[in-house]
Amino acid sequence: MTDPASPREHRVLAPADLARIMGLYHEFAPRLTKMLRNQHPDADAEQAVADAFLQLCMKWYTIEGDPAGLLTMIARRRLHDQRRHDERTRALQHSDRVMRTCPIASQKDAEIRIASLQAMQAIPPAIAKTLFRHYYEELTVEEIAHERGCRESTVHEELSRGRKCLAELLEGRRRSPRPPADEDRSS
Repeated sequence: MTDPASPREHRVLAPADLARIMGLYHEFAPRLTKMLRNQHPDADAEQAVADAFLQLCMKWYTIEGDPAGLLTMIARRRLHDQRRHDERTRALQHSDRVMRTCPIASQKDAEIRIASLQAMQAIPPAIAKTLFRHYYEELTVEEIAHERGCRESTVHEELSRGRKCLAELLEGRRRSPRPPADEDRSS
């Protein structure tokens, strides 16, 4: 496999070398694909194996020893890289969806976003948590009610009070969402 030509040179594979790679492909590719599928069931093992053999063809004259270990390493790296890429893509899509749907995060002005986060800290924790779970974690009212063991109307009321409180805080009118229990309401 070692060739005196420079490793930077791209050489056309000799027919004998191409036949050897094809034999290796027919012998080793099914086992490698099965092994990768067992380790990563949701990944595209066939594509990773095909990419590994493509890399093998490009590096054929610089490889020393048995190419099976190199093929396994390249295919595993491809799957790992693909998984990281997919995770980043999902995170960006989620972030984008939150930015488009969340009434707090959809503000374009950075000062308003910072003020919104500060206002979230100024409202009662239960209401802030309900707002966060609904708008940031995208849970439905039904899911939040089930999780907390309360009625859906309670969650709707908290969301309404929370939105109102945030609006008031952002406008500079700092009122609590409801008066304290010990305050006399008749005065």
